[in-house]
Amino acid sequence: MGPYLLAMLFLATPPQLLCSSFESNARFRLDTDRAAQPIEGVIREIRFIGLKRIFSEALQQHINSHVGDPIDQRVVERDVRALASLGWFDSVRAEAVRMKDSAVVGGYSDLRLVFEVGERPYLSQVEFHGSELLSGERIMRLLAQRKITLKVSAPLDRVELWRASRVIKGELQELGHPQADVRVLLEQESTATVQARFEIQDGPRVAITELTFSGNQVFPQKVLQRQMAHVAPKASFASLRHKDIYTQEWLDEDLDRVAEYYRNHGYPTARIGKPTVDTAYHLEPRWFPFRRRRMVSQFHISVPVSEGVFYQLGAVEVHDEPAAARFRERAEALVVRSGVKPGTSYSQQKIMSLRDKLSHLPLSFSRADPLAPGVAVSQQLDPASGTARAIFLIRPPDLYTLRRLNFSGERRFSDSYYRRHIPLREGEPVSSFKPEDVHVQFDDAHRSVEVSIRVSEVGQQKISLIGGWNNLGGTIGAAYTIFNLLGGEELIDSHIEGGPDSLHLAVRIAEEGIFGSRVSASLTVFQDVLRPHLPGVLGNRRFLSTRSSGFGVGWGYPVAPNETLITNYAISRQNTQYAVELPPSLTGLASNQTGSSTAIHSFGFDWAGENSSQHWDIGPSVSGGRLGGDENFVRSSVEYDRLGRDPLTNGRNSWAFRSYAAAVSSFHGNLLFPNRYFSGNELLRGFRQGEMAPYAVEDLTDTSGKESFQAIPTGANLIAAMNVEYRVPLAPRTQVVGFYDTGSGWLLPNWLGPDRPVLLTGTNGILRASSGLELRWQVPMVEQPLRLDLAVNPLRLAKSFLLPDRSHFRAPDRLLGWSWALGPLF
Repeated sequence: MGPYLLAMLFLATPPQLLCSSFESNARFRLDTDRAAQPIEGVIREIRFIGLKRIFSEALQQHINSHVGDPIDQRVVERDVRALASLGWFDSVRAEAVRMKDSAVVGGYSDLRLVFEVGERPYLSQVEFHGSELLSGERIMRLLAQRKITLKVSAPLDRVELWRASRVIKGELQELGHPQADVRVLLEQESTATVQARFEIQDGPRVAITELTFSGNQVFPQKVLQRQMAHVAPKASFASLRHKDIYTQEWLDEDLDRVAEYYRNHGYPTARIGKPTVDTAYHLEPRWFPFRRRRMVSQFHISVPVSEGVFYQLGAVEVHDEPAAARFRERAEALVVRSGVKPGTSYSQQKIMSLRDKLSHLPLSFSRADPLAPGVAVSQQLDPASGTARAIFLIRPPDLYTLRRLNFSGERRFSDSYYRRHIPLREGEPVSSFKPEDVHVQFDDAHRSVEVSIRVSEVGQQKISLIGGWNNLGGTIGAAYTIFNLLGGEELIDSHIEGGPDSLHLAVRIAEEGIFGSRVSASLTVFQDVLRPHLPGVLGNRRFLSTRSSGFGVGWGYPVAPNETLITNYAISRQNTQYAVELPPSLTGLASNQTGSSTAIHSFGFDWAGENSSQHWDIGPSVSGGRLGGDENFVRSSVEYDRLGRDPLTNGRNSWAFRSYAAAVSSFHGNLLFPNRYFSGNELLRGFRQGEMAPYAVEDLTDTSGKESFQAIPTGANLIAAMNVEYRVPLAPRTQVVGFYDTGSGWLLPNWLGPDRPVLLTGTNGILRASSGLELRWQVPMVEQPLRLDLAVNPLRLAKSFLLPDRSHFRAPDRLLGWSWALGPLF
């Protein structure tokens, strides 16, 4: 008996040269026209033909046909589909061949089942050539944003290559190059691998120079053109803002805005016709490097408009069903306050806004019945009288009862933990539900709903590298976090972080949802070591060492979706040792010149919030007074950060801005050195620690009467700084940043207490500034930026001062400085 064809599966593959006009998706088709009459037999051998890299044993795991089983056409068809779904083959076909010298026993024969496959080549390399506008790194970021992955060392996916070409072409069109072309060339390197090369032609930039409307009688051209947000060639700086670029998607969005403008100003039947795009050519003069003229193409767009009839509101009615009768009085009062009343011009926006307000109005004030009604709007237009009738139909909500709430995928966290964070309760009514990563099954017969939520736990413990800046320089460290170790759904984290001038150790335990509320509580045990390394202090030495240890209790409450208010109370013991002999007249020292030990009791709160483009943080605190302790001072800080995309680069680059201010003041006793600010590189790049602070003149006259004076940095009790950055991405993890930092530090005598230093004239409140470049690289796995700064300090303390003993002092501020750090500046 000849070969018997069971099933054949084909993959529609494009030719080796994929052009930008390729529109068909890869698909499979089952061909059964050639199938002969079914035969019976036993599979004695299974063979795979066409394999180059894949072993046949690996494919055996994906089919249900086995040696010794009677052959079944439906099983073989499923095997063909299973092999095709692996994504390893361009084509799969199966044949059953009678084995030679096989005897027919009882009507059965021995068969060889042959799977003939066309194995896809592996993609070895992807290259991008020809574009002067899009670099390879930018193209890869675009593809990642569209979730397109060109997997190297994996089977070739022609559909993904085609999708990538569409994304590249679309990006070029959005940059004003409508004639851009992208071709994908597959070059075979060996029998099993291919290289994909994208040949990109940017094409000329074609700008829109004219956009006109025809048929408009009520609103002039300028009014309609102002409704165009994307395609607006007459807007200010249109070329720099990319508003003279034509894409069909942008034009459709803008024309929808024009139609909406008509509907909101009394013309609900206005229609926007199909725009006409004409190409015009003109000679454009060029003067560099020599005088010449060039032929340039331009777009002229004409949009037809049918305005229709002007309508006024004739009647505004609220109809409710008997079950919602008590709702009518409050609904009608809301209609009166909304301004939607007879005699005014028709506005679809106002009508829809009123509908939304009615839909959020509870049916009653009872807590047992807090659900909002369903609201529908019926609009009746009368062209003869030019009036529109708006009828709001109020009906009780379609309620479902949440019968069951299921979670799957949880391993370490309890079911109650997830239920506490989801505002859904079993047995409660549900009027509306917006499923995202959930499965919802409605039972209309019993008016119930079953919700299943799939969770993916990232782990119970985590180790991460941390770093940043504090009041005394750069730091680096590690943090270890573990969740639910004690079974109470608590979060325990510990970290060690330090630098040349500081060390911080802390262990914190936090619990969310205290007593079923939204409040979270935390307990922290900490130890800090500060060793200021200040310029000008007896040869740039560390002049004191402060060790603080204690504990703190904090309470946090989310006041808004992106805002948190945290209060904390801390008790600590601070031990200070002076490393050098300091003059007795120097203020800010403890009574004991060799060391001191003080207790600090403080209370404060921190209000922080953020959204996609900005972040703010306000943190006042008070120590001493009725709280107890040996030191009495008030401290506060304010920080505001903002990030915005640069429209001139189509959002590729970005601007970043930060403003920061902090102050500390004593209300009883002296403000000691450890509580002052010795700021530098964490606020102004290029300046060292303590260089923002003023200098005090200290008398070092010895017992012999020899006069000697020295300038010593005293720290600041008020600092303010501003940072501006322009960030340019070079690679997926690399940025180059141009920055400008400016700020100053003050030592206000009235905030210091009874003992006040003699400040060196001309050093208090001096404005300092730095400008330079910063290279950032996001460290893999750690996910922290490694920063290398090179700064020029145009505003600095760069003059010599005459001291009372006729000696000269020159501040050590540098003209050029560089530094590196791990962690973001802001």
